[in-house]
Amino acid sequence: MSNKWQVKYWMTRLPETIRPTTSTREAFNKMRNGNFRHLLVVQDGELLGLVSDRDLRRPDLSTGEDGWNELYTPNENDEVRYIMATELQVIQENDNIHQAIKKLNEYGYGALPVVNDQQNPIGILSIYDLLKCFDEVLDKCGSVLESTF
Repeated sequence: MSNKWQVKYWMTRLPETIRPTTSTREAFNKMRNGNFRHLLVVQDGELLGLVSDRDLRRPDLSTGEDGWNELYTPNENDEVRYIMATELQVIQENDNIHQAIKKLNEYGYGALPVVNDQQNPIGILSIYDLLKCFDEVLDKCGSVLESTF
């Protein structure tokens, strides 16, 4: 039986991945067709970055003072390696869900890659996964929690 306070209970195992040379259009279509908002960028089993739907809509590639120019929207043939987040926070499957919440909160991310001991990606944990967790906690403990607030 899995511990519901561990990341592995809530994470998406073996999520869709893309290569760094994947076009932004292909990444967008993959997200849209799969109904998810994040893709791990992987090459030869190594986690290189993460692309979110937000990156594909509003990447900050500009050099102008006001942050706006013709590069505000990516060209459909641009490769995701130019817009992916590379300074990632990761978590492991046996970590406590509270650690994941703290990291997501601290860094303002919408998802965390889940890695094994060799730092290879094995899953992803999104804020939507955590909402499911919170919903279940409220279903089971809501009345008890209400009396403590």
